[in-house]
Amino acid sequence: MKNKIVKALISAAVAIAAWLYVVTVISPNSDKHFYNIPIDDSSKVVLHDRDLMVIGMDVSEVDVLLEGNRIDLNKMTSKDIDASVDFEGANIFEPGTHKVKIDVVVSDVVDIQSRTPDKAVVEVVERATKPDVPVVVEFGDTKVHGDYAKDEENLTLDVTQIQIAGPKATVEQVAMAKVEIDLNGRKESIDESFAITLCNAKGEQVDTAYFDEYLQTVRVTMPIIRVKKVVLQPEIIPGAGATAENTTITWNPETITVSGNEEKLKELNEIIFGKIDLGTIVEDQTLTFPITLDPELVSISGITEVSVKVDLPDLQHRTLTIMNFEPLNLPEDMDVEFLTQALDVQVRGPKEKVDALKAEDLKMIVDFTDTEIGKVTRKAVLKLEDESVGVLGAYTVYVEVTKK
Repeated sequence: MKNKIVKALISAAVAIAAWLYVVTVISPNSDKHFYNIPIDDSSKVVLHDRDLMVIGMDVSEVDVLLEGNRIDLNKMTSKDIDASVDFEGANIFEPGTHKVKIDVVVSDVVDIQSRTPDKAVVEVVERATKPDVPVVVEFGDTKVHGDYAKDEENLTLDVTQIQIAGPKATVEQVAMAKVEIDLNGRKESIDESFAITLCNAKGEQVDTAYFDEYLQTVRVTMPIIRVKKVVLQPEIIPGAGATAENTTITWNPETITVSGNEEKLKELNEIIFGKIDLGTIVEDQTLTFPITLDPELVSISGITEVSVKVDLPDLQHRTLTIMNFEPLNLPEDMDVEFLTQALDVQVRGPKEKVDALKAEDLKMIVDFTDTEIGKVTRKAVLKLEDESVGVLGAYTVYVEVTKK
């Protein structure tokens, strides 16, 4: 039994030795397939100097058959094989479909029998660069919280334009690098980065699949400030038969939005922008008043003045010739002679009231308080019982004051 085992072991040893002799001495070479070797296409950037670029290649991997010593081949893995597309040696100078050789590099101890495929089909297009695409911030229809406002005048960007490069046909469509910010309900100021979207002139997104790497975000800072809407109001002074009730007074704007010191904002409920003296307004008129604010407040509406329109639709003018003059406060030791015999006085008021006036029933009152001796000019005031009728303008009379 022992002899049989010994004989079997000797036979196996002889067989192995014979096999080793065959593979190492008589026939030491062999071949081996390596599959799915990644193809490096980084040399395609050489086409950029020709204003061209690759947007497609029909293969990304290659299968390689190597021949060499069995021992050397068995030591190799796919990582020991480098495959690339030779764009530097390719005769590509215009857009279109081109075939480019696939290069394979391995150790010198083995030989390349074949590669499958041996060429790559690439799609080449014109390439363009745009160095100054403007960054545009848009808020859409979104709005901050009702008691706040965005301060766009102080909006800042860490970059105002970006550079892009890619297929010429697509690059030429790009008009802006749009940044969209949602303001809905916001109270805090903005200081953060937002994504950039490349868009055409209509604001529509452009396909950037084959673009070179470009800036993806921009940092935006913008104050969100506390504001208050304040009513604008005039001080109306009635006169010459005109009142707030029988005239039409409108102004624009009626309100402004103000920001600034918190305490000042709390105290401010309306702004009196000016006085409208109706006694000095003879006919329909448009007036302009500046808006004056506390130094610690500012109008974020950008409005600095108010336009006021005064209409007098229900008032009538009439000129009366007054010939009756009555002295007032004339010293007892003085006499007066009215050298002015008549005055044409313009009155204004409701039509029925003005029509009812009779010149002979009216008199001009002349005050002689602190008068001097001699011929002097004194102020004359028409005495009217009905307050709804008034006098337009100021009047004087020429008199001679003498001692008794």
